[in-house]
Amino acid sequence: MFEWYFLHTNGEFILAVATDGHRLSKCSVSGELDKKFDGIIIPKKSVFEISKLLEDYSESVKINFSKTRIKLTFGNVQFISKLINASFPDYESVIPKDNNQTMTVDCKSFSETIDRVSTISDDKLRTVKFQILNGSCTVSSFGNDKSIGTETLNVDFNGSQISINFNARYILDVLGIIKSGKVKFHFSEKTAPTIIESDSFKNNVFLIMQMRA
Repeated sequence: MFEWYFLHTNGEFILAVATDGHRLSKCSVSGELDKKFDGIIIPKKSVFEISKLLEDYSESVKINFSKTRIKLTFGNVQFISKLINASFPDYESVIPKDNNQTMTVDCKSFSETIDRVSTISDDKLRTVKFQILNGSCTVSSFGNDKSIGTETLNVDFNGSQISINFNARYILDVLGIIKSGKVKFHFSEKTAPTIIESDSFKNNVFLIMQMRA
């Protein structure tokens, strides 16, 4: 799970942001706001409990908070938690603005490919390499015994040749949320993080740091 869970508004939307330093997730939702607020940081354990409670709940949720506590009210449930007294990093500064190379691929097929190929890797990060060129993406992984796993998929790609490494688990976590349909990877020509988006989650942005070769 992420280490930081930040809730704030921009005057128009309620924004939820989570990060662990290697990846970031941002979601914006509309809601009735009394006023704009700078933000609160919710403990990881509390977010986990809230997620379980709201898993099968589809109605509105009322949120009240002070500088030290947050209260969620929904149905017959009231959930109260302490808040973390800290400053959240300036996450907007790490979201790239010029990732102009985009790969579009089927979510389910890509997830299954990464899962199969990454089992070859012996390291705990399950490192995978994407090599993208001329409408195809080759996913590779390497074991300490010189074993190699590789598969190639057809993709839509509007950039030049790319070779980039990722933690397979981070990619699979995002694809596991999106589940189906097309997913877009926005790459940078430099070493900036990769942005992942999907039409199924139009209000969400996922950010993943690339790994060194």
